[in-house]
Amino acid sequence: MLFGNGSHACPGNELAKLEMFVLMHHLTTNYMWSLCGLQTGIQFGPFALPWN
Repeated sequence: MLFGNGSHACPGNELAKLEMFVLMHHLTTNYMWSLCGLQTGIQFGPFALPWN
């Protein structure tokens, strides 16, 4: 576990969560998101999967 658990938990745990939420807020509100490229029928990720 990255920040530990219980009485030995890192005090920066909550700060790190807050910073992630602020980053996600700015990414979702300040930028226009759209799909790019053509859909070829294959989903690329860790593994190639066909679209159903």
